[in-house]
Amino acid sequence: MRLAIAATAIIAIALGATPSFGQPAEASLERCLKESTKNTAKYQATLVKTLTKCFQKVSKELIKDNDATVAGAAKACASQLSKVVNTLNPSKTIEGKALAKIDKRCEPALNPHTEDQVLSATPSGVAQGIEASNLDAWCVNFGGDGSLDDVNEWISCQIQAAQCQGRIQIGTEFPRLLEWIPLLITEITALGSTQKLLDAITVLEELENALDGNDDLVIDLNCGPGITECGNGIIDVDEQCDGANLNGESCVSLGFANGGDLTCLGNCAYKLNSCVTGSFPKTGQAVIYNATDDGDFQIGPEFAYTDNDDGTITDSNTGFTWEKRGDDGGMHDRDNTFNWNDAFDVHIARLNNRCDGFEGNPASLTTCVTDADCVGIGNELCGHAGHQDWRLPNRHELASLVAIGTFTPAVHPIFHENCIVGCNNLDCSCTSDNPHWTSTTREAGTGTQAWVLIFEQGILETQGKTITRHVRGVRGP
Repeated sequence: MRLAIAATAIIAIALGATPSFGQPAEASLERCLKESTKNTAKYQATLVKTLTKCFQKVSKELIKDNDATVAGAAKACASQLSKVVNTLNPSKTIEGKALAKIDKRCEPALNPHTEDQVLSATPSGVAQGIEASNLDAWCVNFGGDGSLDDVNEWISCQIQAAQCQGRIQIGTEFPRLLEWIPLLITEITALGSTQKLLDAITVLEELENALDGNDDLVIDLNCGPGITECGNGIIDVDEQCDGANLNGESCVSLGFANGGDLTCLGNCAYKLNSCVTGSFPKTGQAVIYNATDDGDFQIGPEFAYTDNDDGTITDSNTGFTWEKRGDDGGMHDRDNTFNWNDAFDVHIARLNNRCDGFEGNPASLTTCVTDADCVGIGNELCGHAGHQDWRLPNRHELASLVAIGTFTPAVHPIFHENCIVGCNNLDCSCTSDNPHWTSTTREAGTGTQAWVLIFEQGILETQGKTITRHVRGVRGP
């Protein structure tokens, strides 16, 4: 559940916080200690309150109502647990809010005290400091490396200790917790695979692991060992990576022949956007109509797509990352159409210079140049999914999405699943059957026609550029 906090000072400055150097270092240290104590306690209390609301609903269904499942509690619990883990906006969690307040008073860059005065047993410039280094060994239990090297590590240790105490309280209040958590995970999983639901499952799995570290189905009421945290730089159970720790893997070792830049997402899963193989997949045709035809040979690798849970889909074969489309009336709605020039000047421009995560009326979206223009807006990122190199795909690139084995639309299911009216591109994926623009102009003629791909059957043809057609952005490889 831990938020990566190294950047909280940068966020605070971006929000308008200014260094308060008009007081002695001693007073600043006292204020830091007071603020960290107050907000750590508040974090623990709010965490317990949040988890309690969820499990009270579970207990009502199972104990009071004698129901066989906890289906009625699942949706309410998912909503509550989004306050604990929110992958898309971690600063909005109870932990993120606590860290921001503590950092404002404790981060040396914003205050007159120094890091040495917070950490060292023999600080310079003051008679007595906080001496957080006394906790070097203890903080190992909460993801530390045995040495508190900066203020953020000390703050993180406080939060993790408070989190552990909160878990103990919850385990004491609900003795059947280890029986209930798997039931709740099953029901939340049945609700779908949105990031909000996946985050809720993460909270429950981490709680289960923390309270049953030795897998004996008996609650372990102790703090420290057995807790797994995404964000501690250590590869825990069910984590592919953690921060800069990629577990020895690279794009090449994961099967991307042309390499690329492998990084780690905030949920401790690999981010494959920049890994490249550069080969086109099979067409998807499996029926043989003539010996040695496409259905017989099926040349090329299998489709290999990854939903990045940020409104994009990455093709591991080609290295392209595609814009996901929804059906909610926003800028990513599958029914939006543009003439050929507006495909570049309006839609692609919006992908590159609008704040991400606020997907209302496209005309009302906030224009941006850098992430600093998006502070407090949506995901606080400039450009769709935080990227500003979106473009209109050419004829060959768009054709790589066609899956011959299906039709209406002729695409892999990842580009058309759970598509219902009102769904956004984080909860569903939609593709219109109708023509989509490519960036490729028909050479024969006067340059007034461009190639389109009709996804109903996967057919390419040319049409006049003044006609309005659908658009899907791409970036990479």
